[in-house]
Amino acid sequence: MASPNPNQANFDFFLAQAENGKDSQAIFDLRNYWKHIIATDWLLEQTIDFWYDRNFHGKLDPTGNIIYLSETNLKEFKRTGPGASDIVFGADFVVDAFSDLQLHFMQARLGQKLSPDGIFNIIAPEAIKGWTSVHQAYNQYLISLYDSLVGNWFKQDGREKKVHDLTSFIKATMELMVTNNGAAFISLSGLISSNTFANFGSGLVVELGDGEHGTDQDKIRWLADPNFMFYKSAAENHGFMVDTNAPWRLVADINHSVMQGYMAGRDGAHYGVTAANLFDKYFYRSYQYDIENLQDFFIGAYNTYCRSYPSYNKVSACVEGDNIVTKTKLVNRGFIDPDEAYLLYPNEFWLELYYFIRLRELGAPQDSGRFNREVKKIIQVYRKFGLDIAKEYVNITIKKTPTPHLPGKVLPDETPKL
Repeated sequence: MASPNPNQANFDFFLAQAENGKDSQAIFDLRNYWKHIIATDWLLEQTIDFWYDRNFHGKLDPTGNIIYLSETNLKEFKRTGPGASDIVFGADFVVDAFSDLQLHFMQARLGQKLSPDGIFNIIAPEAIKGWTSVHQAYNQYLISLYDSLVGNWFKQDGREKKVHDLTSFIKATMELMVTNNGAAFISLSGLISSNTFANFGSGLVVELGDGEHGTDQDKIRWLADPNFMFYKSAAENHGFMVDTNAPWRLVADINHSVMQGYMAGRDGAHYGVTAANLFDKYFYRSYQYDIENLQDFFIGAYNTYCRSYPSYNKVSACVEGDNIVTKTKLVNRGFIDPDEAYLLYPNEFWLELYYFIRLRELGAPQDSGRFNREVKKIIQVYRKFGLDIAKEYVNITIKKTPTPHLPGKVLPDETPKL
């Protein structure tokens, strides 16, 4: 068996360690060293790199739409090892490819082609982590966001005294978005494209170990394993890429001919997907559901706030004789019926709010003049073509807006003709 040792001396590994406790410059320098020297020496140049180059893999389709996997295309990984009772899912063709990879390792073990001194997760690979539900993650995030708004943000600068209806509730929340421009999100698209939500929502990623991604000690242990090169080669031959910064993570390469065979379907399975149509057949575009999610959140969160804090002290000034005095009056917050909310807050309102939120989530430069001009166009599109086309137009406008959080895309002119 070929030696897995790199050309660089072993001390290079320790120079390249970039644990999260170091200062930012040291982390930057050491991880660049890892990327350009260590990874190359370990023949990892053909792998995927979520830290540097491909952190939106499985989050964006080829035209820059933010996406997530349809749950109808999930399949369960077969597990027999420790924790086998835990159910792990992936995209159906990914599970098929991984099952054949497991069979390949079983045959290698029987043929004594693997060193018994290696890491068990390499010798007998099993899926420990796979697909993550974007809906579950989003719901959990919104609960956390609400708790943060009510427990912290609204208590600052007297905001809670200003929140008396849905409009003021939204306004107070938007103040947070403006303050944290690019560092906060509230839409489903914002969650998916953030660092908070890992690439597991795509169903294209499977992890075989539970190593720490922020320290290089676990990476070194995998790379130094006597079976690592067999593992890397076997993964590639089954259409997977190895994550440079987490070698225990495999990612389906939809452009690999072998993986494309699984995408078409094997052994009685007929999936009928290709690299060209995968994102249309297997994935949803999040922008199509963002506004409805925002409506549900704001209306539901405001009513929850009213139940928890049904009244507030309203302070007003008045004249009594020659004096100006302040008076405090206890005012009840009013619940809003969802049906009534849709009448009081029409689609034009939600389209403008959604566009504002997406710009803030992506850290776009705040330009009120440009914003107002674009909102005018968005409303024109809505009134002429309807809500679905207006959502698409907002999405196109966002993709064409330079932001620090999404990679640039060269897009055709898809602007509806007014």
